[in-house]
Amino acid sequence: MRKIFTKLNQKIYSVIRSTLRFVLPPRIYYNLRDIFVPGEVYCCYKVLNNKEIDQVMIDVGAHVGGSLIKFAQSGWRVYAFEPDNGNRQKLEVLCKKEALNNVTIDPRAVSDKLDTNLSFFRSSVSTGISGLS
Repeated sequence: MRKIFTKLNQKIYSVIRSTLRFVLPPRIYYNLRDIFVPGEVYCCYKVLNNKEIDQVMIDVGAHVGGSLIKFAQSGWRVYAFEPDNGNRQKLEVLCKKEALNNVTIDPRAVSDKLDTNLSFFRSSVSTGISGLS
């Protein structure tokens, strides 16, 4: 019974989160997300944010901007790498809508190997699952 209740709560949370993401402006949605579910990105932001020095973030696999938005809104210089066209278009819309002129979006994939003929994998399950094959 406990597993069913936990799974139901996760499903309800997922539906609410997805709905709010499209209803609320990004600035409000991401700030609320950080208050109610402070994840590793929020924790890193709190530890690393120092307004006395210039800050730079490199976001490899930037997806739709959920990780970089807090940093960019705080004035960090952000280099966002997102090779997936659909994700990158959403990221571009977010940056334009939020006037994040300090974000540079690069369509290249990042790897530890130099190669030009690799296949790019896109998952049909989640837009957050992709990579080089």
